[in-house]
Order: sequence, then structure tokens, then C-alpha cells
Amino acid sequence: MSPIAEFRSDDHPGFGLRIDIRGFSTYAYFVSHGEITGLVWLLNHVRGVTTLEKFEAPPNPFSNQDRFLDTRPQISDFQVTWQVREGAVECGIYLEGHLMGVLGHGDRPGWARFATQDSPVARKLLKD
Repeated sequence: MSPIAEFRSDDHPGFGLRIDIRGFSTYAYFVSHGEITGLVWLLNHVRGVTTLEKFEAPPNPFSNQDRFLDTRPQISDFQVTWQVREGAVECGIYLEGHLMGVLGHGDRPGWARFATQDSPVARKLLKD
């Protein structure tokens, strides 16, 4: 399956969400009438090692081998919900049922679950 997919809103024609999982990161782009109007970083893809190294106690434990990892999500693992908040269309971005981000028209950046503080590519998503 392609590492880029676009989700369309049935209730809000002209709006979509593009998810791009190529390279080292996953990003989401809010699309309004064919134009990208918002973006958010969702997560990084960290590669493991090819061979196991001798175990060392923290802070330097070894990484797991690539053959035991599934570090890159698939497009089919994402779900998108659409809602209107304060008169603006926005979407919730879920990965395997977990809220990963919130993004709407003009959000540059949007909010991400794994952001620990606000940055140019993601704002910290407050969790309840």
C-alpha cells in the first residue's frame, strides 16, 4: 500500500486529510478544496540495529533488531474523525484506536500526542 493516503470528509465536502508516512516521520496535512492549509508531525520512525550488541545497563541498553520491529505504521492503521469546533472543520487522527493528533484548517502546526512541548511542526496535545 502507498505510504501516502487521503481521507475525505463525507459531511464536509471539499475537506480532506493527507497522511504521509514516508522517510523518517509521519505527517498529516489538512486539505481544503485542494490546497494544504494545515500540517502536523505525528511521529518519528526509529530504526533498530541489524545485530544485537552486548547488553549494557541503562542509560545505554541495546536496541532491538530490525527483524523484530514494526516501526512504520501502515495507512490502514489510521482512522480519521471529522467534527466542527468553534465553527471550523477539524479532524481527529487515530492510529490503531489511539488519538495521535488534531488538525484543522489553518493549523500550522496542529496538535500531536507525542509532542512534549510546542514546536514549529507540532503543538503539545493535552491529554485527559
